[in-house]
Amino acid sequence: MKPKPAQKKKYLLSAVLSFLTLSVLLWLVFRNHYQEILHNILAASGIGVACALLLGVVYQGLEGLICFQLVRRKHKGFSFSRAMGATWVGVFGNVVTLAVGTIPMQSAYLYRQGIALGEAAGIMSMEYVLHKTSILLYGGVMLLLGGRALFRQHPNLLPYVTFGYLVCIGIIILLILLCTWRWFYQLISRGLQRPEGRPRWADRARRLKRQAETLYLGAGDLLHTPRALWTGVGINALKLFTLYSIPYLCARSIGIEGLSLLQVQVLSALTYVISSALPNVAGMGSVEAAFLLLFSPYLSLADVSSVLILYRLATYFVPFFISALVVEIIGLRLGAAARKQPGDK
Repeated sequence: MKPKPAQKKKYLLSAVLSFLTLSVLLWLVFRNHYQEILHNILAASGIGVACALLLGVVYQGLEGLICFQLVRRKHKGFSFSRAMGATWVGVFGNVVTLAVGTIPMQSAYLYRQGIALGEAAGIMSMEYVLHKTSILLYGGVMLLLGGRALFRQHPNLLPYVTFGYLVCIGIIILLILLCTWRWFYQLISRGLQRPEGRPRWADRARRLKRQAETLYLGAGDLLHTPRALWTGVGINALKLFTLYSIPYLCARSIGIEGLSLLQVQVLSALTYVISSALPNVAGMGSVEAAFLLLFSPYLSLADVSSVLILYRLATYFVPFFISALVVEIIGLRLGAAARKQPGDK
């Protein structure tokens, strides 16, 4: 899985463009308050920021734990370190392929670890389904705990939350039908055969058809093991609690004490419900927009902007730099293994 030089340049360019895009978006939104934001960030507690960064890494560790328990069902020799490799490859792929190559890159990594390609694609796709399902369930619990007061104070949020739920539910149903219902899978396959006769769409249609077939074959078995699925949902709940606690630590690190942990959990949970329904590129744009929409009524623009920047540092920038290092190490190891001759010691 070691990238070729041309591929490395492409990945580097994609990463630079992603970070430039996010930086420009942040600047356009916050340029009128940059002095206050800079003051908040420079005055932030080092311990608080370090704890937020640590939780960002713990979040990825819990993601790796889900991958580990899904793969370990049938591959007893699969280690947690390999599961973490798949997780970091996914973080890297989300940025450098603008999110479209995340699951293919993770599947290729698992294939290198001895997992059949179809099974690998099914596992990673079901991990995505579990993630989306857990966002909905966790968001529902948070709505029960604090949603009534939130909507009473901000009734304009209800359409956004409703739309987010509908989009998430639609994605989950579509993927489950594709994985389990043979008639639906065959319908999709026949629909993808039509563009194959058009030169412009032929390659893309064949690639999508292969992906649909791989997903159907690889995920079918997993969906018939409810214990593994509910374990995944449980780990996801802990993972989301960790993720949704990061804004609280970021706020406290710059001296903001007006929001309780429960309030931050409610607002963060709805942030991800809403962002699931908004368009994004490599995970950028939708989270920022939803975060500002939900947190702005409780904080000044300078304060909410400062929290958001620290939050994205912990959940986007630092994880990507770690993932780039991990992917480079994986590539070097694979390259060394490929160069090693059978008689080498």
